[in-house]
Amino acid sequence: MIKLIKRISIAVMVCVGFGMGEGTMPAYAGLKVYDPYVVKGELELEARGNVDFDKDIEKDNLQKQKYALGYGVTNWWFTELYGEVEKERNDDGEDPDFSFTSLEFENKFQLTEKGKYPVDVGFLLEFEVSDEDKHANNLEWAILLDKSIGPIENIANLIMEHEVGGGHKNETEAGFAWSSRYRLGRFFEPGFEYHAEFGGVNEDKDFDEQEHRVGPAFYGKITKNIKYDIGYLFGVSAAAPENTLKWILEFEHHF
Repeated sequence: MIKLIKRISIAVMVCVGFGMGEGTMPAYAGLKVYDPYVVKGELELEARGNVDFDKDIEKDNLQKQKYALGYGVTNWWFTELYGEVEKERNDDGEDPDFSFTSLEFENKFQLTEKGKYPVDVGFLLEFEVSDEDKHANNLEWAILLDKSIGPIENIANLIMEHEVGGGHKNETEAGFAWSSRYRLGRFFEPGFEYHAEFGGVNEDKDFDEQEHRVGPAFYGKITKNIKYDIGYLFGVSAAAPENTLKWILEFEHHF
């Protein structure tokens, strides 16, 4: 219990430290559901992205890609640096090429020993610095929960984000992500995901003003060191894109 309290305290102190930074755009951790686990000495290369499809041209073919290098510093702290590129509509409605948008410094803390408690718990902290002067910096944090019931693994992320620095909005936004998967084998695990962006915690948005997406997802390993995570999400609220293809590839090597 003392170790758990210590880890939570360090996570909170780091969060406060980042919150004092100066300086992007709201960005939930992307369409990824994070488990709470950390492996000491694990080197990770990650590539991930998503593309939206919609009859509304303002929502169609919007894309985001992230590329990262991460490392398990201890058996409870994993740190990662992301570069992000996006393809968005500009003011005249044209479909531009990809452009670099931000750097993200992400830290994951495993707060409980795997299997020791009914639910395994972790904490995610991400600080984003944008390449666009018109945006403030963005601080995001999430509680990571994992519960296995037989061969089914269930993961939930409770997400909050807040703009900080110059030009920021004094508002905190909330989000949620869920993944359930059936551990059929290490090379193929079928499941589904749900992602929600609720908007500002002080706003009173109805369901269709929020972004809700749900759909099938598939997880597993291509080789011993390469993992995949691919899904096709359907928008179930008016504000969400009608369809979204998401993918994640990770190369892992343990020292």
